[in-house]
Amino acid sequence: MKKILIIFLMVSSYIFSQGKKIERIVTLSPSITEMVIDLGEKDKIVGCDKFSKVHSNLMNIENSLDSNDINEEKIIGLNPDLVIISEHNLIRGQNKIELLKELGIEVELIENPKSVQEIGNSIEKIGKALAQEERGEKLKTEYLNQLKEIKENDKNKSFYLQISSNPLFTSGNKTFLNSALEHIGVKNIFQNGGTWFSPSLENILERDPDIIFVTSEREKNFLLTQGGLKDFFSEKKIILLDENIVLPTPNIVNILKKLNNEI
Repeated sequence: MKKILIIFLMVSSYIFSQGKKIERIVTLSPSITEMVIDLGEKDKIVGCDKFSKVHSNLMNIENSLDSNDINEEKIIGLNPDLVIISEHNLIRGQNKIELLKELGIEVELIENPKSVQEIGNSIEKIGKALAQEERGEKLKTEYLNQLKEIKENDKNKSFYLQISSNPLFTSGNKTFLNSALEHIGVKNIFQNGGTWFSPSLENILERDPDIIFVTSEREKNFLLTQGGLKDFFSEKKIILLDENIVLPTPNIVNILKKLNNEI
């Protein structure tokens, strides 16, 4: 009770009034932070998660937050007008997010896109939350048009996506990352794999992918040192993915353009 009372006193003079301008923003996801910056509101970010600080070059911001373990007192101390979160933040922070709302702090939830097309909805929603509706709609339209430009016919090639080797981990056909890769005209060998799962080497060999996408040089080296299997993998086209492909933002079109030319 004492802790809650302290928190309440910290914000007792800070309850939102209708129509209040958004001047102080807290973001808890690197993809959200990137889109806030795309909308021209970088200078209003007063706190963000530690990954955003590095990814979006916000090292001047002193307040580094943990997106996996939300510190509600730290957020309240930043006196934000708006806190923007993703579904990922709710895994361990649902109660803390609810507390922020109870104390009158505006919280905007951005759903995790399930396809590259849905990224447009994310930036549009963030634009509305920031009172940048026109800018958000414009960026959404520009993004979807760019996406159409790189859409090509089926390349008649299949791929396997190597996320990790210990254990083997890949994506089925119901993830954002799969949607991004299939947008350039290649098909996942695990079309009925659902979301994330662990396949066997036998499964991969049986489905005989034309292309293997890896997330790091380590994963590539793993495939090429699998004893009698290294000949199988060495004959495949192995492509190292840009680490930023996992971020569902409009800037993914630049990554997909390069991949499209590489295949």
